[in-house]
Amino acid sequence: MLNRFTARRDRSTGRSALASAARPAMVVAAAAAMSFGVIAPAQAHTGSHTVSPGDTLSKLAGSHGTTWQTVYAANQGTIGGNPNVLRVGQVLTIGGGSAPAAAPAAAPAAASGSYVVRPGDTLSKIAAAHGTTWQSIYAANQGTIGGNPNVLRVGQRLTLGGGAAPAAPAPSRPVQQAASRSADRSASGDPRSIARTMVAERGWGPGEFACLDALWEKESNWNPTADNPNSSAYGIPQALPGSKMASAGPDWRTNPATQITWGLGYISDRYGTPCAAWAHSQANNWY
Repeated sequence: MLNRFTARRDRSTGRSALASAARPAMVVAAAAAMSFGVIAPAQAHTGSHTVSPGDTLSKLAGSHGTTWQTVYAANQGTIGGNPNVLRVGQVLTIGGGSAPAAAPAAAPAAASGSYVVRPGDTLSKIAAAHGTTWQSIYAANQGTIGGNPNVLRVGQRLTLGGGAAPAAPAPSRPVQQAASRSADRSASGDPRSIARTMVAERGWGPGEFACLDALWEKESNWNPTADNPNSSAYGIPQALPGSKMASAGPDWRTNPATQITWGLGYISDRYGTPCAAWAHSQANNWY
């Protein structure tokens, strides 16, 4: 009796196993078909793209079916020596042809040493360029940055985390965007034109420039040598004291671009936007 029962159970189990084996095979096949539909690579896009605030080469490459190396190679003359720095309004060429699917580039080794803050920098941007996290940089520099990790000041020197620094191209053209570019910008003559360009580079629109124009017209009439006889306020932004602007460049006494670089950084740090600074000035007669 026991043997016949066992045999029947084995035969039943055998039939059940065959049925079970067939069903998962169909499920796997269906799942595989669905998977293939999901992972089909995007067609490479050709044409141009105008850089918007928050854009990076990796983000642009991912949305156009190519690699950041391909986009950078096609636009190095526009971007400059540092692929981590894009300027709002730059027009980039997206290469033709279907870009081959490439393995992600290896993350750079964590950097060591120091970094001097430039206009437009954020902790996230600096961290991405040096193979670390913004939290690590902030933890190492909280005494310099202060209580708000979203506020950096041009000229601050930040300590980067340990490890070997990645070999990176010299950031020649991005550096020119910062205060060190002030010399060639001063040659254009008109401080308002210089400021209009810098405002756009920060991602602020024409309305913000209009507020800035009204504010600095009131403060100094856009005169780079304006010296308040009742205080030590000086220059286009009427920095108090004027020597504060040395953080943006040694030529702060005479160069409108250096003064404007400092002034925009001050407005961004203290008020967020020129219109907010102008509203404060109208209400309090100072900013």
